[in-house]
Amino acid sequence: PRDSASKFIALYGFDEFFDNLPDNLERLDFVKSNSRYSGDNDNNDLSVELPKSIGRFKNLNALHLEGIVSKLPKEIGELNDLVFLSLPNNPNLSNLPDEVKNLNNLQVINLKNSPNVKIPEDIEKKKGLHIFK
Repeated sequence: PRDSASKFIALYGFDEFFDNLPDNLERLDFVKSNSRYSGDNDNNDLSVELPKSIGRFKNLNALHLEGIVSKLPKEIGELNDLVFLSLPNNPNLSNLPDEVKNLNNLQVINLKNSPNVKIPEDIEKKKGLHIFK
């Protein structure tokens, strides 16, 4: 880890890092660094469950979690301002919670290179929603 967020996570864990983020976030980008650059081949299997406390970010309009997430909690359905949900390169992610259908402002779901994600039918049929696989 080279940046301060990665160092914090290495020392205290992802949940502790997540709990220390400010509640008024509008955008959250978290990308697993490419092991080719870090020199750490064991870093390929990073996979965490997004904490239930995600629901506290009421102003969040963009959530980008690349290569790190294995499970989304139902509390993601509390993010009423969410417009953009990006979950690329997450091979361990198996489904989207049904509560995603409650996100009335959601316009885009990016699931590129996340081949195992099952999308509930209610979400796939949602008008105005673009899903990229």
